[in-house]
Amino acid sequence: NENTPFFFLFGVKGMSSSSSSSVSSAALQFREDGFVVLRRVLPSEVAQGGAGVAVRALTRCLSEVARRTGEATMRAGQRGGYREIVRRHSGRYEMRYGLDEVEEVRAALLKGLPLLVAKQVLGDDAVVMSTSFIVADKNCEAQAWHVDGAHASLTRHEPCHCLNVFFPLVDTHASGTELRPGSHFLTRDIKRQFLVAKAKKQLRPPVVPNLSLGDCLLFDYRVLHRGLRNTTGHPRPILVLTVAKPWFKDILNFPTRSIYDLDPKERDPLEDDGRRNNTGGDDTRHPFQEDQDDDQHLTSRQRRRREERHAQQQPADEEPIISRMSVSDD
Repeated sequence: NENTPFFFLFGVKGMSSSSSSSVSSAALQFREDGFVVLRRVLPSEVAQGGAGVAVRALTRCLSEVARRTGEATMRAGQRGGYREIVRRHSGRYEMRYGLDEVEEVRAALLKGLPLLVAKQVLGDDAVVMSTSFIVADKNCEAQAWHVDGAHASLTRHEPCHCLNVFFPLVDTHASGTELRPGSHFLTRDIKRQFLVAKAKKQLRPPVVPNLSLGDCLLFDYRVLHRGLRNTTGHPRPILVLTVAKPWFKDILNFPTRSIYDLDPKERDPLEDDGRRNNTGGDDTRHPFQEDQDDDQHLTSRQRRRREERHAQQQPADEEPIISRMSVSDD
């Protein structure tokens, strides 16, 4: 049956999502590769509309940040972010805002195959630690290779303690997330372990799952991955569920301060530089489109203020979630 959900293990197709053997096989593949792709976990009609919800929520959230900070552009990384939103990379945001509008999708994922596989990996007492949107602007470039969290032990490899469930709200057409299979075994001591693996010719080439609406990707917090350049021609939103063992607390990915701790400024900088809009279709210019054309919308005072602000930032514009780990194939 073409509509029957199944999981895809880079060559293995057709296993029923309802059988315990398929869940066990998916979990085994996850442990070996550090990730697994699950196909058709939800009917596409359930997820339709989620992309628009995420994009509109991001526009509202960034407008609120601008209204309360008086700045039109967020700094990258946790230090420039808030409990509700963090700018991971130029044109790429993760936020815990507007999620109530996709509760049906979230609830369906929690009742389906993704959580079954997650609990097979983590244990029956695993908990959903957080839910968020990641939205990549249609012009955003690729991230640096990185991990989302550290190993639980610095001396030996332990089983997975935290994983992400990526549920794209649009077709990614192989321009979504790139992963290095098996790298979760190497990131505990990345320089030494990668050199050893390379010398032994054990490094596996990166892969880019081609995900359609209704598919999802589960990956270990410790596996090397990166968001690729968005070539879809429109914003690329993902719904993310982070599932973990009950003892694990992630204190690194989002700060504790809230945008609502700030008092609103008298003027909205998005109105000052002409970027306030009602977020229509794909042709509408959204506040999170931060390409070079933005300069023409700034007054000399705003441009000078932005340059002064940038001079105070770290030299690199991007700040990966935990640490910047660039890995060369050469």
